Amino acid sequence: ARAWARELEGIAGPTLLAGPAAATAERSGPGRVELRVPPRTVRELQDRAADLGLTLNTLLQGAWGLLLGHLTGSEDVLFGTTVSGRPPQVAGVDEMVGLFVNGLPVRVRFAPGDTLAQVLTALQERQAVLLDHHHHSLSDIQKRTGFGALFDTMLVFESVPVDRPRLASALAAAEVNVTGTRAISGTHYPLTVIAEPDLRMEFQYRDGTLDRAAVEAIAARLALILDRIAADPDVPLARLDLLLDAERDLLLDRAHGTIADVPEWTVPRLVADRVAQCPEATAVTGDGVSLTYADLGARTRRLARELVARGAGPETVVGLALPRTIDLVVGMLAVLEAGAAYLPIDPAYPSARLDHILADCRCALVLTSTATAHVLPGDLDVPRLCVEDVDVTAPEPQVACPVVRPDNAAYVMYTSGSTGAPKGVTLTHRALVNGALRLADATGVVANSRTLAATSVNFDVSVFEILTTLAAGGTVEVVRDVLAIAERGGWNGGLVSAVPSVLAEVLDQLDDGALRADSVVLAGEVLPAALVRRVRRAVPGARVVNAYGQTESFYAT
Repeated sequence: ARAWARELEGIAGPTLLAGPAAATAERSGPGRVELRVPPRTVRELQDRAADLGLTLNTLLQGAWGLLLGHLTGSEDVLFGTTVSGRPPQVAGVDEMVGLFVNGLPVRVRFAPGDTLAQVLTALQERQAVLLDHHHHSLSDIQKRTGFGALFDTMLVFESVPVDRPRLASALAAAEVNVTGTRAISGTHYPLTVIAEPDLRMEFQYRDGTLDRAAVEAIAARLALILDRIAADPDVPLARLDLLLDAERDLLLDRAHGTIADVPEWTVPRLVADRVAQCPEATAVTGDGVSLTYADLGARTRRLARELVARGAGPETVVGLALPRTIDLVVGMLAVLEAGAAYLPIDPAYPSARLDHILADCRCALVLTSTATAHVLPGDLDVPRLCVEDVDVTAPEPQVACPVVRPDNAAYVMYTSGSTGAPKGVTLTHRALVNGALRLADATGVVANSRTLAATSVNFDVSVFEILTTLAAGGTVEVVRDVLAIAERGGWNGGLVSAVPSVLAEVLDQLDDGALRADSVVLAGEVLPAALVRRVRRAVPGARVVNAYGQTESFYAT
């Protein structure tokens, strides 16, 4: 019991591949799909197993575990297997009559940086520790975890050798003609894979939980993983290509029909187009101050020329360390009009993170204000410009803004990074124009819409809130954060965007109907269905948009 507790320590829950059986599903015998690994691949896998000191069973278990991880989105999976239950330490065990078979869990853990060989070797090492405990009851193992059932798939490796040529010879000598054989077996699990030493496999599935097409796809993908192991077991999992031919065709060919044409514009051209069309409409508001599109255009041009005079230009980076006021929008647009890429610097970030970002990005200039300049590192050897030092009503400096092209860098945003160290991501004007135009269609932003700009400029959602609204001729309302809605007791406007967990906190503090919006856009986290239902109840008539991964979906070109 202690050995199995150590093996299963830290599991987050069961690994379940199939959904519940449909209530209307007809009960019938299990469906079957066969997979025969080509003999050449089998020989290569046997050679790989020998080189690594593995059994073919371990190799197959590792492949199945990786497939389960791929199908369930987990890097720590469980499935069941069967063992003979005849330990060699028991004298005469090979001659005892009876079914000694036991079912046990197999745990496969991995990380993107692991190689196939490392995953397989670690699996066999852990399985070897458990050899003396194969008699332990599965029900006792499951009770100890507190989860009950741990898996819903089984992988059975039938290692009993069958000499098919001699068997065929003996049958022929006896004048017995055998047209085919089939092992009749089954389990109560939705999917059971029975493999023979020559890697002939049968996938038995229960009707109502998995259909034949799904099981055929699973079998094909398992064959693909085995091919990859045979070809090169030293490939890191992050580079493991598990796309089937039909999936690759969908991505590379058929999906191309969904690509929309993007005008050869830059962000300054996009905003200038709206300034010309609706100069007197309100573009930005915040803290009781408002700017029309004409005002916004004039301030942006004036500040952009000041930035150019101080060295800003195409493919340079200007830090943007401003408080959440209308100056933040003016500053962002001015950097873009100057041809530079803006680097958002959130004044709320810890000093160590700011130090890393500024040292890594090597800004040519930092645009800041008297309210936020103090958060910048004291030893930062980069020129600074405070917005308060620029007279936006004075004549523009006699400096021409450079030509900005669609493929020039527009911003550099630092993410947390998969290793925990911040990493800069650069996007172009072409990508931002694409996002601004396409997201307007997806979220319902139109002329005269009012958008609550509540997201930190360190996140891509802020680009959507500001640029999509301005591209449509709407009004950007700058606030500290989305919790300001709760402090006001509600809000009435066109669009609100937020992280799902934060919006749930806001709704906790408001009565249903206090928040009124045409669209509610949620991004940055998985969107639970329960929250969607709650938003529909609390914000009647609102369009709910799941915009998770905006950069990947709309800013890609």
